[in-house]
Order: sequence, then C-alpha cells, then structure tokens
Amino acid sequence: MTANFRIAADVPPAPQSSGVMQPQSRGGFFDAARWPDRKVFPLLIVTLLVLYGLLQNPYWVPAGDSELYTAAARNIAIGRGYTFNGQSVAIIPPGWAYMLAAVMKITPYFLPLKLMAMTLMIASLAMSYRIVRRFVSPPRAAAIILLTAIISHVYQATYWLISESAFCLFTSASLLVAMQIAEGRKQVWRVVLLLLLCAGGVSVRWAGVLSVPLIVAILINGEWKPRKDFNWTTAWLVIAMTMITFFGLRFALRGTPEENAAARDMVTGTGEDMGSLPAQDVGPPITGAANQSAKAYHLFPTGSYADRFLNFGRWFSYLYWQPFRAAGASAAILAAASLSGWVLIFVLCVLVFITARRKQWLWLAVLMYTGLLAIGWTNVNARYYVPITFLITLGLFLATDELAALLSRRTAWRKTLIAAFVLFVASVAVCNLALYTVEMVIARSERFYARYEDGLNMPLITACQYLDSLGTVKDGHIAVSQRYTNLNKAKASPFGLRASVLLTGKQILTPRFTDTSSPPNSNSRAGRSLKRWLKSKEVKWYLYQPEISPWRVWHFRLGWYEKWQTGQTAEKDTAGWQLYRPTRDGEDWIPVRLSNKFQPVTRVPGL
Repeated sequence: MTANFRIAADVPPAPQSSGVMQPQSRGGFFDAARWPDRKVFPLLIVTLLVLYGLLQNPYWVPAGDSELYTAAARNIAIGRGYTFNGQSVAIIPPGWAYMLAAVMKITPYFLPLKLMAMTLMIASLAMSYRIVRRFVSPPRAAAIILLTAIISHVYQATYWLISESAFCLFTSASLLVAMQIAEGRKQVWRVVLLLLLCAGGVSVRWAGVLSVPLIVAILINGEWKPRKDFNWTTAWLVIAMTMITFFGLRFALRGTPEENAAARDMVTGTGEDMGSLPAQDVGPPITGAANQSAKAYHLFPTGSYADRFLNFGRWFSYLYWQPFRAAGASAAILAAASLSGWVLIFVLCVLVFITARRKQWLWLAVLMYTGLLAIGWTNVNARYYVPITFLITLGLFLATDELAALLSRRTAWRKTLIAAFVLFVASVAVCNLALYTVEMVIARSERFYARYEDGLNMPLITACQYLDSLGTVKDGHIAVSQRYTNLNKAKASPFGLRASVLLTGKQILTPRFTDTSSPPNSNSRAGRSLKRWLKSKEVKWYLYQPEISPWRVWHFRLGWYEKWQTGQTAEKDTAGWQLYRPTRDGEDWIPVRLSNKFQPVTRVPGL
C-alpha cells in the first residue's frame, strides 16, 4: 500500500499498467491477481448503471439550484440569452446552463436532461477509479468508488439538474490527465487537454479555481523548488489558464450595480454565493420543559471565521452522514456531528503530515480544498465536497493503513483502529444505502409528487399551472414569498421564486423578507406593510408559504420530533403553499381555492 502515485522519474514503468503502483497481493477472495481491472472495472460500471438507473423517472425533481439552471438554460434555448427572471445571470458561470440548453434544443423533456447528468456522473466515477487505482488494488479501488457513489450528496446529482455531475467530470478528468503527465507521458496534446479541462471546470463552477492546488500538487510531486522543466511549466500554464478563464468570465458576465443587486435578490441562496451571505440561522434551539426553548450559546459569533473553523467538522459529517443536517433542532446532534467530523479531519491530517514529509503534496492540497470551502462559507454545505469525495474517502483508507503500520507492535491499539475503521465504512454504507432505498422507492412510485418531500411542492405546482392556464397573467403580476419556516427556524429560501419562474415562465417579484412573516390578509404590522407593497407594485397574485407544521425532514413529516423539541405540534398539516388574490376594491387579499389535481411536470415548461 502506498499514499503516493507512481511516476516515471522514480521507478521503471510497470508492465501493462503505465504509472500505476501495484499493491502487494493480500491473498484470499479479494486477491488483486484474482480480480484484475479487466474484471473489476466493467462490473463497477454495470453496478453504477443499475444503482443510478433505478433513481431515474420522467418527472421534474424540485431541488433549488436545479430550477435556476433549468430556467436559464430554457432562456438560452429559446434565444433570450443567459438570463433568469428577466435579468442577466452573473452569480454563476454559464457552462452547465449551456449544456442543458443543448439538450433542450433536441428534446423538451426532463428525462433526457437527467440521463445526461447521470451519464456525466458515471463517467466521472470511472475516471476516479483510474485515479484511485494508482494507490490501491482493483477490488479496493472499486470499494472506494462504490462507497463514494452511494453517498447521498453524490447520487442526488444524477437526477437533480445541478452542476455537480459536469463539474465532477471536469475535476476527475483534469486530475487524471495531470497524473499521466507526472508519470512521464509528456505529450503536448495532454497539456492542451489539461488546460481545456481546467477552463471547462471554471465555466461550470467558480469553485473550479480550487482544483488548481490539486493539479499543481500532482505535477510537482516530490519537488518544492520551482524548476524550468516540463512539469513546472505545465503547472504555471494551469494556473494561468484557470485565472484567465475565471476573471474573463467574471468580466464578461458583469452587470451594472442595479442589475447585480437585482440578480442577488433573485438568486439568494445559490450554491455559488452562499458564502458571501449573512447566516440567517442564529443557532439551534435548546429545549427544556414543554413549550420552552432558548438559543444555543455560541463561543464565537455566528458566521465569524472562528465559528466557521469550529464548524469545519460538520462539513465532513454532513458529507458522509447527511441525516446529521437535522442538527439544527438539537444541540446534542449538532455536537455529535461536529465531533465525528473532526475525528475524520484528524485522521486525514495524519496522512497529510506523513506524505508532506515525503514531499508528496496531493493530500495537503486536499486538506486545503476542504478547508478553504469551510472557512469561505458561512453555511455548512457538504455538497461542495462532492467533486473530491472519492479523494477524501481514499485518503481516509490510506491514513488508516499508515496508522495501522505505526501501531504494528501495539496489537490492542491496532485492533481498535481497524474496528473503528470498519465501523466507519459500515455506518456510511448503511446510512446512505438506507437513504438511497427511500429515494429509489419514491422515484419508482406512481405518486411521485405526493411522496417526494411528503407532497410539500404539490400546492406550488397546482398554483403555477392554474396561473398559466388563465392566459392573462403577465410579467410582474406574480409575487412569491421567500420565507421558509421549518424546524423552529425561519430563513430566506430562493426555491419558491425559482420554481415559480420555471413553471410559469413569467418574471416574478419578491417582497422584503421582513414583510413575509404574515399572509397578506393579516392585520399585523408585517401584513399591512406587505399589502402596501403589493399594491404599489400592482401585483395581482401572491404565493405565500406558511410555517411548516408538523415539521418536515426530507421526505417525512416528524410531528413527534416537533412535539419533543417544542412541546406541541399541529393537529393537521399546515404545510404547503397558498395562492392569494386581491379583493375587487384592492384593499385586502383573499385565498384562492384550488383543486388538488395538477399535471405531472415531465417537460420543461415553455418549450
């Protein structure tokens, strides 16, 4: 076992496996000689096709960021340019939207779009396997890739139309080509391909700049002083190409201050810009007796860099055990999430320390990648780790090997380490397979929208289809509340706006967050202020989302959890969306009664 990939400058190339360090055979059923690449790799691909294929259906799957990308891609496909809700998009790069638009010009249905996302993710994992094979045997490499593939943040990118699948492909492909160059395959065309992959990554996600340390670490493996040679020159070209693409796109997508302000209002909460936003949540409630709750005490101010550093562990725990995200309503779960994540960071740091002493920089770059995201974002979003999840998982495997070697003479400690590692792998597998099973059953259900998020999105779809059927609704006639209240916390959510723009194709307004705490027919201060705003903007329809009770977590309603935390819960479901219209005199607003029937969304509206 080795924590480094083999390069031509170190040893003669291995036969039939250029640049691959072949681990020593361990014997037994998983003997590397018994399970070579020609057997393992096809089996891995077939397994991925089955796993991800079962998650596919013809329906639009609400996700948040998906709606922004899909609506922008629709505008590209119909000739309106890279815009969303009537404004130029500058907050996210256009690469993924143009890829979606290319498919939309062929077919308007969601299933081909989702199949493209699935294909890109499988291709990314296939390249990741070739990278992992430079460190471990074929059976172990397949196990690492499969463990990565079943993580919920990863498989969700195969049916949500988010940019992860394309970004993962650009990332894994660029790392693989960089390794090939470092191993001695110094053809100019590989350098050109690497530069194009770096540019492509940035065109899909601004976070593509974070791949630069990984690529450079691979190219200068074993060195730390700059030299005038092929690898160092390639590294400088990678840095230059990435920066030119990044700043070039930022310049090309720039808008006026007014346009930028409007765009930020429309796409608040996008995966690309959450780090620059103030945290809405001020902490999880700490519950005592029934009906009592107090905010958790913070050692450091929420959103401060010290607070972000302490939350670093939650990025890792949320990545491997997504149910920890329910920690927002329990201080005990929050503490467990932080502690378990920091244990993984410590294990990874062991590998970083050992390999850095050998001038092997890849794992130091992985730690930099994860750390920069954690420090740069006020909100924990483990989804951003998806492009390098296979590397993080591989690093934990290799770190365990290194620790086991150090403890070779301490039998009891070594057995404890191995038991803890087996428990880690088993817990990740069981947790995510359970989540996968639920997702798969819902995806195969004939009542998909009734079961997905427990039907939370059905009233919104019904309202949007009703407004579209009227034929008289114009741009600016609809306003949508951005308030989302669940788990005893209220925050601004972009989902309602994005989904409404996608489903209606109209330009939609959003009131101030402070005016959305009450419906427009309320006599509260917020309700009166909201009515004045709606009247001044000549809004004719208003979509409002009341506080969610019983609480929702994922696809389940958890009334028992709400009662445990707060001492009470709603006797009937109050979740969903309510459509309001003004009275004839325009002085008040009344709810609109809609049927529970709607058409399943299987094609992009407006195409």
